[in-house]
Amino acid sequence: VDVWERRLIERGPDARPVRLVGFTADVTDRKRAEADLARSEAFARSVVESSADCVKGLTPDGRLLWMNENGKRLM
Repeated sequence: VDVWERRLIERGPDARPVRLVGFTADVTDRKRAEADLARSEAFARSVVESSADCVKGLTPDGRLLWMNENGKRLM
């Protein structure tokens, strides 16, 4: 999601800023979703890494993408 911000600064006769009017988008929901996703990914990584088994990620044609540390030790 793109967030656009526009600022308009009103200046007084002496060129000093008098008023700032800003327009911004609320990104609270997006930030919350990003944090939830990061926690979920960290949990999934910890589960995979704590497994005593060899856990691998493969491409559809069978190429190795990643392997957990215990899998590397077993190999």
